[in-house]
Parts: sequence; C-alpha cells; structure tokens
Amino acid sequence: MYEVRITKHHSGKTYNVDLIAWERNGSGMAVGKAFNVSRKQAENSLGFSEPELIDAAMEEFKKDANRVADLYDAIIEEK
Repeated sequence: MYEVRITKHHSGKTYNVDLIAWERNGSGMAVGKAFNVSRKQAENSLGFSEPELIDAAMEEFKKDANRVADLYDAIIEEK
C-alpha cells in the first residue's frame, strides 16, 4: 500500500511531501518528493500518476536493497 504524506516543514511555514510504501508487516519506507514548499505546491508537487509513484518507490527500494546487499555481500532475491 502506498501513501502520500504532507507534513509541516521544520520552519513551521511550509511543507514537505513524502511517498510512503507500507509493507504487510506494518513497516514502511518514506521517499522524500518535495521539501520546504507552500501548501499549494505540496498538493501539486508530485505531478505523477499512481503507477509512476509506484515505480519511483520501487526504484528507491532497489537502490537501498543494492546498498545493503553490497554492504553484507548478500544476494538480492526478488519474489
């Protein structure tokens, strides 16, 4: 399941936008899509269709999987 979350930037005046990919076990991975933008920009910032958002999240997962596999000299198994 995927979720787009808009949160207040630490400045308190602007917003950040994250795409969160949730797994069945309840863990999730956030991918930052916009930072320090107005509310209107935050609501329109992604500019992606849902399939494009899913593809973007999967690319981030693959990058992280490759990094961890290299770190531990492990094999990536896709199911």
